[in-house]
Order: sequence, then C-alpha cells, then structure tokens
Amino acid sequence: MRIYIIGNDGIGLSRKAPRTFNEGEIVVASNEELHAAPLSGKQLLALWNALPGVAKRKKVGDRAALIDQL
Repeated sequence: MRIYIIGNDGIGLSRKAPRTFNEGEIVVASNEELHAAPLSGKQLLALWNALPGVAKRKKVGDRAALIDQL
C-alpha cells in the first residue's frame, strides 16, 4: 500500500500509515481520500510533477480528472 504524506515542506511516500503526523499534513492512501482531501491546486501540481515519467504540468485544469489520473 502507498501512503502519501502531503505537507507544507513537500510530499512523502510511505508503505505504512504514520502513527503521528505534523499539523497541516494530509495523509491519503486511496483515490477516495485524495478526492476528499483539502488539497490546494499547488499541492496537486506538486504531487503530479513528483511522479516519474509524467509530462510536467503548470495548471491543474479539471481537478477531478487530475486526481483520478494520480
């Protein structure tokens, strides 16, 4: 399982959910959680652009479609 930890200082990837996390961090492990997470456009772009082998984006465009692609 992949767990993404999204915070103000970047995005982390873990195989296990952290027992604790810092204030302001968002932890997501599924597409449903990603849709429900209060992520800014900047955070979504950072998550997308951190993926290996993808074309970098400068704009979010359709938010739901981008989340589904993630």
